[in-house]
Amino acid sequence: MQALSEASEAKSSCPNCGSAIAGSFCHQCGQNNRDYRQSLPPMVSQLLQETFELDGRVVKSLKLLLFKPGALAQEFSNNRRATFVSPIRLYLFTSILFFAVTAIVAPDIRTQDFKLDPTDAPAQVQPGDIRDFKALLDPALHRLVDQIVAKEGFAHDTLLRYIEEVAKRNEPPSFFQSFMDERVVLALDDPLGTLESFFEQLPIALFFLLPAYAGLLKLVYLRQHKYYVEHLVFALHLHAFAFLLFTALVLLPASTEQPWATIGTTLQVIFFVYYFIALRRYYEQSRSKTLAKYVFLLSAYSILLLPAILLVMLITFAFI
Repeated sequence: MQALSEASEAKSSCPNCGSAIAGSFCHQCGQNNRDYRQSLPPMVSQLLQETFELDGRVVKSLKLLLFKPGALAQEFSNNRRATFVSPIRLYLFTSILFFAVTAIVAPDIRTQDFKLDPTDAPAQVQPGDIRDFKALLDPALHRLVDQIVAKEGFAHDTLLRYIEEVAKRNEPPSFFQSFMDERVVLALDDPLGTLESFFEQLPIALFFLLPAYAGLLKLVYLRQHKYYVEHLVFALHLHAFAFLLFTALVLLPASTEQPWATIGTTLQVIFFVYYFIALRRYYEQSRSKTLAKYVFLLSAYSILLLPAILLVMLITFAFI
């Protein structure tokens, strides 16, 4: 009898925090009321059940995300969240999927050679220009300049063009110019590694761009009286859809022939149509108002994207 009483008490109180449990989960710490100290078959059954519950949320979330633009954000605003994957988790999943597929499917940039346009005129650089350029650099970089100049290819042509522009300066270089001169040499010493580093930093920049974009939505739809977090959730869902679409684009063969070119163009058009429909469904405004705000948001986001990419390039150069 005492053992039965203890077992009953264990089930009615949370083993983790000691709070009373009414239902499947502790209201205080969130731990479920399942006891995993049991034989293997029922434990495996419970684990499979939890897995398929998660899969069910993924399927429901992707169904709304893909086929009802803006509807998933509506569900969040209506406080119906348990049935769907959280917005941040969905964003992280789709972004990781995109960059992973890009790394696997796209040609390996570590073995790819860059080429300049063969129709471009060669750089007009004299030996004295190279000597003067080296004088601007740390002596430790002089050997790298000689190695790049001596070897034909993308790095050789690019450095000579850069030296040609440096030779046109009419005043001593600023601190930033000196910094860039040295970074250019280091980057061209390993251009493929530099490009890899740039793409590794890009997802971080896009993630930190989200709050700015949500701020734009808050500004444009100020009279909607939505909380900032609601605009942020809409932004997360929109970017998640974009990552899925771009993943499909990456998986397409790199070809200008039909039907691949048509499919690629269609996917790009789908994103712009999806964006418009999502704005109209979520913010429930007329077509004309939505179109005006749609054009403004596209333009503003493009303006935000440029400095973000430049910042990533600067960070990449700084840590070469």
